[in-house]
Amino acid sequence: MNVDTKTGLVHEWTLMSRSSSIDKESGMLSLFNVVDRLLVNKEHYEKGLQSQSSEEKGEGPKGFVIPAEFEIISMWSKFGFDPLSLEAKTEILDPHGNSLFRFSYNIFLKEGRRKRRNRSKIKGFKVTGEGLYVINLSVRKDEGEEYRPISRLGIDVLLRTFDGKAGQKPEKQPEVND
Repeated sequence: MNVDTKTGLVHEWTLMSRSSSIDKESGMLSLFNVVDRLLVNKEHYEKGLQSQSSEEKGEGPKGFVIPAEFEIISMWSKFGFDPLSLEAKTEILDPHGNSLFRFSYNIFLKEGRRKRRNRSKIKGFKVTGEGLYVINLSVRKDEGEEYRPISRLGIDVLLRTFDGKAGQKPEKQPEVND
């Protein structure tokens, strides 16, 4: 849990998943296939880099876009019952610190409401190589103000070779310390 001391906004948690659902009756959130690492087919990655047009090569770092949808889900809360309105920014950085994707959204907690979830859908995930990708979250109260960092989430991206058989596991399983 991280607190923005200037406003009292609390960042409870952020996760990346393939999808989520909110139950209509209870309002409960279900997350499906939470992502803490991505295994990328090395052959597809290399072919994707080679097939980029010259226009694509001029737009930021060279990379391969995983053609899948993901969601970045955050839980926010506040101390007290007064209304609170902020702007949040989410930015995805590659292992070299290059910005790959960013978006902003408003967080509004009306009087008497203490928690708010935010679900942002992203189409595709750009991979510029193997390593730790960072999802940075920051907030600001007013438009002219600088964003203040509030939290970050790391996603490991691993390039692996597959032999093409259905259900084939990658050449080397990453170590998992669960």
